[in-house]
Amino acid sequence: MKNLITLIAIFLCVPLIVSAQDTSKEKTLSQQELLEQQRAEEIALELQTPFAEKHHFGIILDLNSANADISLNDFNRVGLDNRLNDVRTDNGRGISIGLLYGYEFNHFVSLRTQALISSVKTSYLYDIIENEDEIANRETVNIEFPVHLVFENLNKKVSPAAVIGARYRYDIAQNTLSSELAGTFTGYDVLLDAGLGLGFQIDSFRFKTELLYSRGLVNQIGDKQPGDLGNALNSSFTNQLSLRFLFTL
Repeated sequence: MKNLITLIAIFLCVPLIVSAQDTSKEKTLSQQELLEQQRAEEIALELQTPFAEKHHFGIILDLNSANADISLNDFNRVGLDNRLNDVRTDNGRGISIGLLYGYEFNHFVSLRTQALISSVKTSYLYDIIENEDEIANRETVNIEFPVHLVFENLNKKVSPAAVIGARYRYDIAQNTLSSELAGTFTGYDVLLDAGLGLGFQIDSFRFKTELLYSRGLVNQIGDKQPGDLGNALNSSFTNQLSLRFLFTL
């Protein structure tokens, strides 16, 4: 009789145990499915982020002042000891205009690329021994491709900014008469850029002004003809200060 009661109890408990296990599995699966659904919704929300919040387009106006950091050859060695006392440089004014594209990594860091057409002027003053000083102007028209990292709090309507990066410059007017008067120069340059700015959010667009310093890394002195005054120059590296105005959407 006791064995019969035990068997009946087992038969009654087994379905309850199996049912409890099935319920536990369903609960575990439901939690996992819920987590997967939440993650899918987060990814979908990221993909639905408006294009304009990450990508920015605009124009740049740039006013620049440039001079050359020069070193001189031994005048006696290059045959100019009887003609020259010294060579100096003077600032030249220029302008740039172009387009920009910016990608916003987050509200504090952005990558900015630009395509510019620029004019840059550098003056070399030759102190002649027996005659009046001669001034040779190097005037160039360039295409430039700057790439900058911009650190700025874009959540604020008025925010300071720091800029660091580099640019490639190619002189597309190297053979103009005004440049030839100053001698033969390298037709390209790579410059390091660093500066500070202040941005203003105005309705749907952003206005920013920046002060940017650029330092050339490529010696601009090219080959010279024997006897040319340009042989006095051993090296010439670009220094440039730019006041920039940027308008972005």
